[in-house]
Amino acid sequence: ALNYAYQMVMGRLLGPVDYGALAALLALLSVFSMPASVLQTVVTILVARLRARSEEEMLGALLARLRTPIGLAGAILAATVIAVQEPLAAFLQIPANGPLVIVALTLVPAALYPALYGALLGLGRHHVAGSLTLAAAGLRLLGGAGLVLFGFGLLGALAGSSIAALLMLFGAVYIMKPDLRLSGRTASLQADGAFRYAWQTASALLFFAVLMNLDVVFVKHVFPPEQAGQYAAAATLGKTLLFLPAPLALILFPKVSHDHALGMRTDGAL
Repeated sequence: ALNYAYQMVMGRLLGPVDYGALAALLALLSVFSMPASVLQTVVTILVARLRARSEEEMLGALLARLRTPIGLAGAILAATVIAVQEPLAAFLQIPANGPLVIVALTLVPAALYPALYGALLGLGRHHVAGSLTLAAAGLRLLGGAGLVLFGFGLLGALAGSSIAALLMLFGAVYIMKPDLRLSGRTASLQADGAFRYAWQTASALLFFAVLMNLDVVFVKHVFPPEQAGQYAAAATLGKTLLFLPAPLALILFPKVSHDHALGMRTDGAL
C-alpha cells in the first residue's frame, strides 16, 4: 500500500512528464534487480533447510560466502549503467546527468539486501522481514516526497528510493548481526537442488519482470513525455492487482521449503 502511495504522491508532485521518467527508471531498476530476486529464493531455500536440520550455525558462513560475489556483481552492473548513461538517457528521453547515476548507485544495496531478506524468511522471521519492508516503504515515500517538495524534482524522487534501499540494507545487517557472527562450516550444505531451482526459475522471473516493466520503458521511448507519464500512471494502477497475493507467497515459500527438507507433506500448505 505504501509503495502504491509513493507512486500516487510522485505522480501528483512531479506531473506527467517527470513521473513518466520516474516510472521508466524504476522499471529498469526492477529488471536489473531480477537476478537478486532469484538469489533471494535460493537463500530462502537453503536457510529453511538449515533451520529444519537445526544447523543455523552455518548461516553466517553461507552469507559470508555470498557477500563478495554479490557485491561485486552489483558494482559491475552499476558501473555499466553509468558508462552507458548517455545513450540510455537519449533512448528514454530524460536528462543525461543525474537520474541514471542514482539508479546505478541503488543497484549495489539492491543486490546485497535480497540475500539477507531471504535469510530472514528462511528463518521464519516474517514479522521482522515485514517490518523492514514497511519501514523502507515509509522512508521511500517520506524521503522522496520531501526531496521533491524541496525542489529536487525527479532526482529527489529517485533519491528517496535509493536512500530507502540503503537504510533497508543497514537495518537488515543490524538485525542479523548475531546470525552473521555464526561461523559454522558450509561444506555439508546441500545446495545443488536449490541452485537447480534457481536456473529453472530465473527465466520465468526474467520474463515476468520484462512483461511487467518494459512496456513503460518502450512507451517512454516512443511517445511524447506527457503521454508516457499518463500511460505510466495507468500501468501502475493495473499492476497493483497482480501484487496483492505476494505476501502470501513470501510466507508460504519458506514454510514449504522447511517442511520439504524434513520429508513432510507440503500439499496442504495452502
